Amino acid sequence: MTVDHDTLTTLLGDLYEECDGGRPYVDPEYAGLLLDVVTATLDPAELAGYPTTLRAFVQFHHDDLAEMIRDYGPDSAFAKHVWPYQLVRTPHAIALCERLTVKPIDLTYYWNENFESDTPIDDLACAWGRG
Repeated sequence: MTVDHDTLTTLLGDLYEECDGGRPYVDPEYAGLLLDVVTATLDPAELAGYPTTLRAFVQFHHDDLAEMIRDYGPDSAFAKHVWPYQLVRTPHAIALCERLTVKPIDLTYYWNENFESDTPIDDLACAWGRG
């Protein structure tokens, strides 16, 4: 079983908007790569319920996510720069933060398998308070 990327992207957009992040554009190819990394860390038993997991995560961490997005997201002073905190400016930051909280080692492993630079995930971990 897999999680449909389009469904997950729509959900993440909704959740990001709930945290006052608006609905920033994310290149679909990049979004797909981010979701590949996230879903690679999920156990088969977690896949079907992952949307529910994300909703619960946002409900529990709403204030912290909103603060991170406010401080480092699309309307922050960092938004004018390309690299620092680039992942915070995507709705996919929610899923990445959930994985940083639950399975940080797995996320780092799959990130390094798929991306040349670990700076973006390190910046996100720092903004999320896990780095």
